[in-house]
Amino acid sequence: MTGEKMATFHPASAPNPLERPIKMGWLKKQRSIVKNWQQRYFVLRAQQLYYYKDEEDVKPQASLSIFQGCMYLPGSTIKEIATNPEEAGKFVFEVIPGR
Repeated sequence: MTGEKMATFHPASAPNPLERPIKMGWLKKQRSIVKNWQQRYFVLRAQQLYYYKDEEDVKPQASLSIFQGCMYLPGSTIKEIATNPEEAGKFVFEVIPGR
């Protein structure tokens, strides 16, 4: 989740629990101050990519304020990328920033 600037950090509102996620799963993100990597649970909904410390924080009984952060992706396109059939259960997607 580094490289080109493709997302802006945005003071996000809480995720809408009725909005169906496009993608969800574990990703690694680089911390902003100490540049090490940490694993976070991400949920992509519409034009926002939310991240949480744990998968349990996403469940409906969890407080909606538990998300750790959000990346706002206005006008972006989500493209699924084919994976190696030998890596069953691994899914890859690309976020293509809007112009």
